[in-house]
Amino acid sequence: MSADVDVVGQERFAVLKRDGFACLICGSKPGNECLIVDRIVSWEKRGSNHPDNLITACDPCAAGRTGDVLLPERIALASVDKDGYLVWKNFGPWNVEACEVGIIINYVPRQGSYWFPQERFYETDWVEHVSRKGWGWEAEDGLEQALDFGRRIIRAPGGHR
Repeated sequence: MSADVDVVGQERFAVLKRDGFACLICGSKPGNECLIVDRIVSWEKRGSNHPDNLITACDPCAAGRTGDVLLPERIALASVDKDGYLVWKNFGPWNVEACEVGIIINYVPRQGSYWFPQERFYETDWVEHVSRKGWGWEAEDGLEQALDFGRRIIRAPGGHR
């Protein structure tokens, strides 16, 4: 189990309230005392305590968690893309997706041939790099927002929160 025991008080209550005091995995509403706040991307995979990375889970679902990424299908935009990854958020032609390596940012028009893993989200030259590809302005549209979202989810190298 990867429960976020360090998410307490008002921060915990805000997540429970946002999620309707229900487990986002199974949908049950067992009562606050049986609900925990957990990370979508685990601490071990550099997941942050930003609210975008926190979900409400019931004790049985949290205890049964497997893997480093737990993105409930009920909060994903699409159940799976062509590679079998859950689409978490969409920013123009860019998807933020959950997969076995953590989360990735995928340029959809390139049909899975151009993506980068969470370990590279903090590199500062992505927009310049993509503009040099010659794909047109459409390729740059949404990239900054996708990177901002990814950086909220994944702690910076050496980051503690």
